[in-house]
Amino acid sequence: MLQSYKDYESGLLTQITRLRTALSQLRAEPDTAALAAAEQQSAAFLAKLRVTVEAYPNLESGPALRDVMSQLASLQREVTAALSIFNRNVELFNTGLDVFPSSLVNALVTKEVRLAPFTDSAAAAGFDYRPAL
Repeated sequence: MLQSYKDYESGLLTQITRLRTALSQLRAEPDTAALAAAEQQSAAFLAKLRVTVEAYPNLESGPALRDVMSQLASLQREVTAALSIFNRNVELFNTGLDVFPSSLVNALVTKEVRLAPFTDSAAAAGFDYRPAL
């Protein structure tokens, strides 16, 4: 029993370290692939952590797990907010490239390219709502 508890704690620490590393490697430059990877990794970790905590409610590490889950939920909310802000700024930037006179200046001088907004295909695939057209 003690060995399984030790293995669980070790695996949990490894996953937390990987997730923190992925989140710390996010840069200020737009990198939708890195954002998608960090989002998927955090969602997978939170899902696994919730199942584990629900399956073993009497673990000694319960308070620590609740604290980590709270911190990760907070980080996930911050990442979601950052993604919303990022997508809005990408939309404004792309629109700015298409609107006169910026389109003319861009074509002749700056030659900026349109940015791709962040999308999560896994989340979109699980979303059943489709607006009526």
